[in-house]
Amino acid sequence: MRSIPRRAFAPLICAIALSVAFALPALAQSGDVERTSQEVFERYAGRSLAEAWEGSRALEALGEDVIPWVRASLASTSANRRLMAAKTLISLGEPAG
Repeated sequence: MRSIPRRAFAPLICAIALSVAFALPALAQSGDVERTSQEVFERYAGRSLAEAWEGSRALEALGEDVIPWVRASLASTSANRRLMAAKTLISLGEPAG
């Protein structure tokens, strides 16, 4: 199995960040923050640590309305899902979870 060259990661992370920046605000405006937050968790939780971190940024972009659904994910069996939830809560000023 060939590994991805390190220089390929920066454009990949930029592409993910841009897609999140443009797609999620439109979804959040629909008023269905719960559904959007679950979609973000499903999209990013089972992937690499870097992608889970990007997922956390996507959740943060949804604002404080996402906090109840993010808190519920702290009890998940998925380590990446818990990481996303914890980072999101800290970034939104809710460190106690």
